Amino acid sequence: MTTTLPVPVANQVQFSRPVRYMFWGAGVGLLAAIAATFLMALFDGQAQGMTPGSCVLYSCVLTLMLSQMAGLTGMLVGAVAGALAGGAVGVVHDRLHASSR
Repeated sequence: MTTTLPVPVANQVQFSRPVRYMFWGAGVGLLAAIAATFLMALFDGQAQGMTPGSCVLYSCVLTLMLSQMAGLTGMLVGAVAGALAGGAVGVVHDRLHASSR
């Protein structure tokens, strides 16, 4: 015996364009921040005169240690840039459709 009634739920949730761009921007920003951290650590190791293998190991360890701070910053910057891009695309899209009517 069930005590709850079924509630109709929409099959698919559709986010607005700025919100979708914000999420994509956050993901891209996260990846870019981690890649930039790795490259900066790689160049730092090379500048210190490490061997190529030591440079890569040093970069991996430093990236793992700094990934939280760099990742959050990259996600925030990417989300803001993505939301702005989504808003701009939405405005241009709406104006093009309004002028074609």
